Amino acid sequence: MPTYRFEMGSTHHGVLFAENVGVGVPATLDVTVAGPKFTIAFEGDRTRATAPTSWFVPDGGVPEHLVFRTHGLQLTCFGVPSWSCSVGSISIATFEPSGVVADLWYGEHDANLTATTVQSELDHLSDWTRFSASSLDTETDERDRVQRLSIELAARDRLVWSQGDASMTLTTNWEHTPGMTGVHYDEAVVLESRFRADRPIRDHMLEQQKVRDLLIVMYNAPAYFRRHRVRSHFIREQSGASREPYNHLVDMIGGFAAHEQGSPQPVLSAGHFAVVYPGQFGAPGFENWAKNYERLERVIRPLVRILQRPQALAEDRVVAIGIALEAAGSHLPPAEGESETYRQPQKKETTAATSVYRVLAAAGITSKRFAASPAWLARGITDTYNAIKHPNRDLPSGLQSHGVAALGTLALQIYLAKDALGYAEPVSEQYGDHFVDQIALLWENLGLFVGQDGKFIPREMPSLWPEEAAPEL
Repeated sequence: MPTYRFEMGSTHHGVLFAENVGVGVPATLDVTVAGPKFTIAFEGDRTRATAPTSWFVPDGGVPEHLVFRTHGLQLTCFGVPSWSCSVGSISIATFEPSGVVADLWYGEHDANLTATTVQSELDHLSDWTRFSASSLDTETDERDRVQRLSIELAARDRLVWSQGDASMTLTTNWEHTPGMTGVHYDEAVVLESRFRADRPIRDHMLEQQKVRDLLIVMYNAPAYFRRHRVRSHFIREQSGASREPYNHLVDMIGGFAAHEQGSPQPVLSAGHFAVVYPGQFGAPGFENWAKNYERLERVIRPLVRILQRPQALAEDRVVAIGIALEAAGSHLPPAEGESETYRQPQKKETTAATSVYRVLAAAGITSKRFAASPAWLARGITDTYNAIKHPNRDLPSGLQSHGVAALGTLALQIYLAKDALGYAEPVSEQYGDHFVDQIALLWENLGLFVGQDGKFIPREMPSLWPEEAAPEL
């Protein structure tokens, strides 16, 4: 069977057929960031089209089962809505199905595409898992010159865990690119969800998005799905002579995922590390995250949404982080010394600063490089958040907002690593206090420090020159 991959921005010309109708209509498929879009040109008005088949009536109902044949492939459309027409000397009819599968589909056919397995490619998975499908072996002569190179490709690394009714797998995948001079192959780490029976694609994506959100939070970086492939009992081989099921995965694209596939590819800098890696928390960590996801959704979702926007304003980041900090604090027990953040200590009336204090304490961020006391630091973060929210207050400086957002993000990362993952030591031993030191250095460079009652005060900036080497002005 020909290998097919939906490429964003590609255009395909072919013929569109309805089920059990032998005559098709010439059509064009465009793969866009909004999803797949079909276009049909015809003569006539909305109610009468001059076309070689009776099923194509722009103002009539759209057949549930449409197949698009192009370049030896047959693509099946799902969730086909009504036509959208523009009338002229040559009229245009368009429709955007909810999904297209790069194969034939036999069985019940409705708006819901179902599958037993969905396999997805996701940004940063190779870096995060440290998995690899390839290994190289070289043979050298007495002068250490390479005389032989052997490449082995195999799905060697694998991590499996359960998420509700789904079995989840992280593993390696590779594909050979034929027809080119030399050796060409694509290697990727893929995320796979599998149910015992066919389930709507939405069920698969809900489980996979939990893993994607974990990656985004632990990496403090955007990540997008790049490819989806499905396996179903209703998919049959395209040979035309056989309708026996087969276990190949076939490409799928739909509006629910196309916007992510068309997003710019995020690039991690050489010094960008995750707070924790799958090799540290393993299958139990993934299972804990899935179990705690709904409970901590008000923490996770605002954080993930803002991390998916790397170009967001610092003020937007502070608001999203503030919402997540308040939600996280509501899940934590009282922390020692939090009474300094109460509105009325005698009545133990907590404030938003109390929630921030609890998260900072849970994350172990008590460094005096940020503030004279943990309570003042919590108040300073909360005051920045409130100053942005309320129109009757002066906006904090962009530098202050940037520093607060960075510190709040780190506190949430470490808190979620402990609470949601159940990982006792979230800061990698390899990097020590790298993450806290990095944010503390940022605050020092920005001249930020929180003084009494949560007020930001100027920090004495360190001289760039030793006293004996300072230039004369």
